[in-house]
Amino acid sequence: MSRVRATHACRKLQSCLLVLMLLMSVGALAQTRVEVRNDDRAFDRLGRSVQFLPESRGTPLTLEEASQAYAAGKFKPSTDEVPNFGHLAPPTWMHMRIQNAGPAGNYRIYLAQGWTGRLDAWLRSPDGRMQQWAGGLRVSPAKDLRPGLGYGFDATLPNGTSELFVRIKSNASAAMEMRVVPMPLTAKLESRAGGWNGVIHGFLMALILTYALLWFALKDAAQGRYVFYVATYLFMHMGYSGVGSTTLWPDTPRLARFMILSGMALFASSGLWFAREFLSSRAWAPRFDTFLKWATRIVLTFMGIVIALDFDRVALLLSLPFLLVFTLLEVSLGVFAVRKSRDLAGTFLTASLARLTGLAITSQAVVGHLPFNAYTFHAVEIGVLIEATIWAMALGLRLRRDRIDHVLTMRLAQSDPLTGLFNRRGFLTVAKPKIEHCQKLGLPVALIMADLDHFKAVNDIHGHEAGDAVLIEAAQRFKRAARNADFVGRWGGEEFLILMCGMNKEKAVEFAERIRNVLSDTPILLPDKQTAQLTTSVGVVVDEQASQSIETLLHQVDAALYSAKESGRDRVVEVSELIPVTPDTSTSAS
Repeated sequence: MSRVRATHACRKLQSCLLVLMLLMSVGALAQTRVEVRNDDRAFDRLGRSVQFLPESRGTPLTLEEASQAYAAGKFKPSTDEVPNFGHLAPPTWMHMRIQNAGPAGNYRIYLAQGWTGRLDAWLRSPDGRMQQWAGGLRVSPAKDLRPGLGYGFDATLPNGTSELFVRIKSNASAAMEMRVVPMPLTAKLESRAGGWNGVIHGFLMALILTYALLWFALKDAAQGRYVFYVATYLFMHMGYSGVGSTTLWPDTPRLARFMILSGMALFASSGLWFAREFLSSRAWAPRFDTFLKWATRIVLTFMGIVIALDFDRVALLLSLPFLLVFTLLEVSLGVFAVRKSRDLAGTFLTASLARLTGLAITSQAVVGHLPFNAYTFHAVEIGVLIEATIWAMALGLRLRRDRIDHVLTMRLAQSDPLTGLFNRRGFLTVAKPKIEHCQKLGLPVALIMADLDHFKAVNDIHGHEAGDAVLIEAAQRFKRAARNADFVGRWGGEEFLILMCGMNKEKAVEFAERIRNVLSDTPILLPDKQTAQLTTSVGVVVDEQASQSIETLLHQVDAALYSAKESGRDRVVEVSELIPVTPDTSTSAS
């Protein structure tokens, strides 16, 4: 009885296993079969619906042999939305069943990204007819290439189930972004990809043109290197996105490979080249700067030789590591600069970390260590755009600071450090345009020179600190008495000048009397808490036509001041009151 029960249980178990295997077979069959869609669902990637078989190196398979291997169950199902075979992977076969439940129609079958070396595809219709295509970077870079989407072959799909076999042979990684899209919907899909490329290229071109113009005008080395850095990334992006193959080198396979690899090498070094200049590393880390300089030269020379000799297997093995290593060196330089408290080092480091993060994600996705999808593939683009934007802002901030520093330097060069008024150089600089402006408006020009009487006695009795306090207070009183549009300067020693526009002779003399009184009416408090009562001698000259030069006016007003001094001080003398004598302008009485 127990044997019967055991036998019955065994048969039930066998039946369950058979059903389970049948369900798994049906599931596998369903998984490897794709139903064509005639709406936006056709844009979905079909990587999980394919099976693949790597070839043994040195023993390529024919289509017939691959078909037999598929029939024998040697193909393995893909578990990735975008199957990705890393650098230097062996040639690989892929198979997908395409079910068209409707009438025959025209479709575009997207297979792999534009840097794939060679693609051979065969589509077998239900009636046995065969459609065949060949493409890739080593065949014809532009043939059937859709920038941003990769190679896409046009096919007619009859009603029923068709079989697609694809053989991929590529030293570079092959990211299989497979789609089956009805022809009326291809323009929508490709316009999306083209729009994204357009945004990136337009943004980069705007940065290049803006900072190229600034570099041309200012000859700032950091701006020139920044332009080169952005240009190399634009060049590299045009290469691997397919834009370069379709526009710049469409029918030159070797040149296409050369451009992509050389773009990667140049971009790897350009960021570091800019970093050294932006952070001025030669000034505070000369040994590290020398190491970075020679490392860049050696790597570029080596990569140039490898690329020129068409050793693309070696170049591919080294290109991404070089990108990562150079970016890490760039980040290391930023860390050192932050520790040294260099200007804008923190901003620079933030930008470099953004690029490093994006580059690490995309490089690992390209070689197959991370899932290949829109986020991982475009991570480097986002990282570089962030870096380029932050660097552009940093350059703009530095330019603004430089301009402010320049203005401050010019202001200091034209200002008296004690009183803050224009010094002799500054006064002459602003006086000439002021006189020309008055002449254009037909307004008179008045020039007033004031000299503090017996100022030497203040220094002798109270000391030079007290003398400085007197000069500062006198300058402030003169400045407050003048109008906002008037120019007040310290001509030298205890002499002050005021240039006024629109002031006739009577008003100028009246103002000069006010200048004289603002000093004599109120004693000046000295640092030692004592006070000093000073008077002022003032000379006035008025040019009603504003036709005389500042040099002539200075000569005349100096003569008027000399007359005021000789007449007993503490008075105003207008130049027309002078007796025609030639004053000694080399010295003035105190």
